[in-house]
Amino acid sequence: MLITYFKTPTCSPKREDIFRDVSQDEKSLLETRGYVVLEEHIDIGASDFGDIYHVTEVYGYEPKDANGKPFEFVKYESMLVNSYGWVKANSDRFSGAKYNLERACLEIPDEDHKLSVGDILSVRITWSGIDVGLAHCQPTTVTSVLGDKAYANGTDGTYYSPNGARANINQGIFAFWAKFPNGIVYENNVGFGKGVFILTRVKRTKNASQNIAAISEISTFSFDVPTDLQMAYQPYNPDGTPADVFSDRTIPSVSEHFENIQNKKNILVQDETIELWHGLYRRITTNSRCQ
Repeated sequence: MLITYFKTPTCSPKREDIFRDVSQDEKSLLETRGYVVLEEHIDIGASDFGDIYHVTEVYGYEPKDANGKPFEFVKYESMLVNSYGWVKANSDRFSGAKYNLERACLEIPDEDHKLSVGDILSVRITWSGIDVGLAHCQPTTVTSVLGDKAYANGTDGTYYSPNGARANINQGIFAFWAKFPNGIVYENNVGFGKGVFILTRVKRTKNASQNIAAISEISTFSFDVPTDLQMAYQPYNPDGTPADVFSDRTIPSVSEHFENIQNKKNILVQDETIELWHGLYRRITTNSRCQ
């Protein structure tokens, strides 16, 4: 509240004079709110009638609700906010994969739509029956998803026969099996037929990004300095240091982060800040939906 008035040196300003043009009920309300002088400026000017004092006083109070809690002033807008990355360990298995000759990659049945682009898969190939063996391949990455199928890069690996012999396998051998399912491949004097792909998702990942999001900026005011400012929502390591991504070991964990997203929880998108205006402190809290 900004009040200006004029007085002579013989006049002493009184608070009731400042609020002289209000009703008794309004005066009671003003007194209940606890207005105090936040700032005062006095300008002195000469006139034929003597010095004239131009006094400007700024009054303020702590806005509180009926329960005595700081009243919240909310402003809605949009801004660029951080969306932290995450990594989640997983053990989902996918069977029935085959090599797609047209796409030159592995085709993976995914009726439940569990796979996403960027998922990391471990690759094993097993043999049973007459040809018993096992092949371990380098991990591969899901490159695209379409309908009930996901597609991943082909990869190289090593075949281990029951007698200890080894042979290298690669996409060329996968393509051979796709074209000749009953054919036999000979590598390093080791012969073996088509095997069965077993794919396991070892982790899911998402890179950090920044997105335009709707935010609510909440302001509260007090005469006391806020000392419990909250830090922005982000992952922390067990030792309390900031982490780059949410994981199963961070606080909150990646699972808790997923729950916050699913429940559309509002979180702090930046550290709380305070501003000082004539002895009245403004606390600024910026919230947005977790993403």
